[in-house]
Amino acid sequence: MRNESTSSRTFQIGAHNESVYSGVQLGLVNTSDFYGVQLGVYNYAMDLEGLQVGPVCATVYSRHDDSYLQLGLLTIRKDAPFYMRVSPLVGWHINKRRK
Repeated sequence: MRNESTSSRTFQIGAHNESVYSGVQLGLVNTSDFYGVQLGVYNYAMDLEGLQVGPVCATVYSRHDDSYLQLGLLTIRKDAPFYMRVSPLVGWHINKRRK
């Protein structure tokens, strides 16, 4: 079962969830450009601001004004410095521009 959404706010439960905007995803595989919470076996976000929880959490890009937290056995951050790209248990990015 695959859920796709292009609405501004979503709540998805399924085997494979795909979203472009914000909300909550609960499933085996969650993929998105995401602002919100992902809970699943494999969580993948092109652009993340929020929380990922699961055995594998990955993000490709985070703008400097975004913050996120990853909790999982393996956390992957492709935009991080080389020594922080892959780590066990916890991964994060903190907003570097304080307002």
